[in-house]
Amino acid sequence: MWYNLSNTLSHNAFLNMVIGPRGTGKTYALKNHALNNYIKRQEQFIYLRRYKEETKRVRNLLFSDICRDTGYDISYSPRDNGYTLDGELIGYSMSLSDSAYYKSSSYPYVTLIIFDEFIINTYQNMRYLKDEVTKFLDFIETVFRLRDNGKVFMLANSLSFVNPYTLYFNLNLPRNKKWVKTKNNLVLLELVEADNEFITAKQNTLFGQLNKDTQFEEMSVKNKFVLDTNEFIEKKSSNCSYVFTLSHASILYGVWRSLDSDILYVDKNIDFSSPLIYSVTF
Repeated sequence: MWYNLSNTLSHNAFLNMVIGPRGTGKTYALKNHALNNYIKRQEQFIYLRRYKEETKRVRNLLFSDICRDTGYDISYSPRDNGYTLDGELIGYSMSLSDSAYYKSSSYPYVTLIIFDEFIINTYQNMRYLKDEVTKFLDFIETVFRLRDNGKVFMLANSLSFVNPYTLYFNLNLPRNKKWVKTKNNLVLLELVEADNEFITAKQNTLFGQLNKDTQFEEMSVKNKFVLDTNEFIEKKSSNCSYVFTLSHASILYGVWRSLDSDILYVDKNIDFSSPLIYSVTF
């Protein structure tokens, strides 16, 4: 019924993207894993969110469920900007937007980075950071340096498969399977599948009944990427004229206008004789 972290760890990937329905226990499993790492080997962790405001909202109650179930007293320490157990620092609370300020620090005991909610919900008017993937990779290097004893977990709900990270690592949506790896096996993408027990339990709640047969249920129960759509994708008309070239992140795109309608098409076919080139990199 719940997300099984052991299955993911068995692949021994360095960077693990775990995407799945709400409530399947992704964050819980990683918090529990972080606690066990400290108890067994005194290894520390970093709980990472994109913006400082996100970390502020969750930091005081982040481990409340783990404390309830294990009996351990884990609390947030403003002085350490992290989490303590019996007065000892076991992990840090950080934001990617502030990553530049961490570069001069040292984290020799950190072996686990948990980047929670790495896929943005565009309904909430949030944005990815400028050059976010580069910032995240730079952050990982700041933490692990030359050590090879660390792992990174990126957790998200099923919002959009098209995001800076899947694009950067050239990951495709799995077909008829739940795992996708890069060729060097260092990056793993896992789509968490809710079993029938979880789906039934969630649909039987009052909130589940409220959202029955809605887009919210598609995302929160059935692991559908609700923000992805093919609405603006179609084959370019054969009767088009070239308008101008767009340059974004060193990649060129051709912009064409249909002579039969007001539709504009964008593709990678470039008319290099056109003198108009506009850059939209920011």
